[in-house]
Amino acid sequence: MVCSTRTVNGIPVFSMGSLARERFGFVARDATAEDAQRLGVGPDGGVVVTEIVPQGPAERIRMRAADVVTALGSEKIRNLDDLAVVLDLQRIVRIRPL
Repeated sequence: MVCSTRTVNGIPVFSMGSLARERFGFVARDATAEDAQRLGVGPDGGVVVTEIVPQGPAERIRMRAADVVTALGSEKIRNLDDLAVVLDLQRIVRIRPL
């Protein structure tokens, strides 16, 4: 998985390349202190969804812009690095034969 972080107004925004964007269907950024107050993000942080790809997987599960991702399954998501690692691990687990 190709992961990169770009900034918008000085805030890192997560991008996993076009294939992953199509695969997962959303773009996100690290939650800020302002997000914590405005969106109710806890002290462990999370990532804020900034964009949903129309008719993509995220939209199908009813994710919306401004949703806050704090966990995937039992894995805590504190920031974009955590999100990238968990998504990459899930991809590896699905591909690896049992």
